[in-house]
Amino acid sequence: MFKNYLKITLAVMKRHKFYTFISLFGISMTLTILIVLASFIDQALAPTYPEVNRSRSLYVRTVKIMDIKNHSSSMNPLSQFFIKTYIKTMPLPEKVAMTTSMAMPTNTYLNQQKAKVFIKYTDDEFWNITQFLFLEGKGFTNETIKSNAQSVIISDLIRDKYFGKGVSVIGKSLEIEDEVFNIVGVVRNCPLTQVYAGSDIYLPYTADKSPLVEGELAGRYMAIIVARKASDLPRIRADFLAMLPKIPLQNDKDVAKKKLGSFNSSGDGFNPDSLVAHAETYVESFTSILASNNDDSGKATFFMLLSLFALLFMLLPALNLINVNISRIMERASEIGIRKAYGASAGTLSLQFVIENVILTVIGGGIAIGLSSLIILYLNRYGIGPLPTLNLTINWLVVAVALLLCLVFGLMSGAYPAWRMSKLSVVDALKN
Repeated sequence: MFKNYLKITLAVMKRHKFYTFISLFGISMTLTILIVLASFIDQALAPTYPEVNRSRSLYVRTVKIMDIKNHSSSMNPLSQFFIKTYIKTMPLPEKVAMTTSMAMPTNTYLNQQKAKVFIKYTDDEFWNITQFLFLEGKGFTNETIKSNAQSVIISDLIRDKYFGKGVSVIGKSLEIEDEVFNIVGVVRNCPLTQVYAGSDIYLPYTADKSPLVEGELAGRYMAIIVARKASDLPRIRADFLAMLPKIPLQNDKDVAKKKLGSFNSSGDGFNPDSLVAHAETYVESFTSILASNNDDSGKATFFMLLSLFALLFMLLPALNLINVNISRIMERASEIGIRKAYGASAGTLSLQFVIENVILTVIGGGIAIGLSSLIILYLNRYGIGPLPTLNLTINWLVVAVALLLCLVFGLMSGAYPAWRMSKLSVVDALKN
């Protein structure tokens, strides 16, 4: 029976090429866009190279220091002091890494060529937590940090562009912000879309020349806390929140004295009396960045809007397909009349039209997977806009769900026209 339905469907597709094209175009383009967007979201949120430990990590990005009495506050990334003194001394985490919250652009000289690159400062634990693929050399060690070695790690993208593709660069030097560093490692590139790990060049935090003030909590760093197992994350988060009220705060006078040695002011200045910081999962930290709200992760809102967008995006082509199907089936009124005259029931005719729609949907889904693979291959090879490299993959769970939704909408868009036409009397059908 199904074999006969398939033969009829293929014959109808060949006979009504325009309607077939419109139907396949709507289905395949909708699915292609969803699959490619899902690949970007997947890279942004799912554990992927080199951040394979996202599922058992917490991220502390900012600290908000408040002067409630004077209704003022300041919010900034963390200082080295905050991370070393309070977060790295927590007992439960397996490891705590310190790195600048985002890669920072700078002008430098690479192999005597002026270049604009992104740099990131890290400690040695950053290279233990992430799992970068080293094509040459190795990551910073505790000895590298303690000795204040002028060491640098670069991506293979930078090596290939400025030194030559595949050329060995270990031991070579490059100038960054008027200082000379020796290359100790080359890693496979991590795209800048991965804001906590992506960069062109990595330096030890001891090379950071930004002023350090003992006791100051704000700076330009973030902490990555890795638990021994994912089930420890709630306890680590609770310990972190319990620690915050015990951290001593400094007012403007205290900070100025440490920076300048003296301070004279007739005003009270900024006198903080509380602080707020969040140890967030990767998804929470990502959605809070998008929401520009560090008090609320915006996770629920983000996924609700994302689901609503996907639903509406799938629904619009389904509604268009209903109209296309009505027009397509109206053209087959005489066929319906003849089949009904030979005894075909309304249920048989309805099933035929629904199966035709499902087969169209499956073919459209196959085209979408092929198109998505080609687009992702192109983006990974050539990049897009300011992102010269990407590491996108197809999320097959998303593909399966999208195909399932397409089948549901295919049934919806085929059921009504099929039911409507199967109810035509033989006479009316033949007249049409």
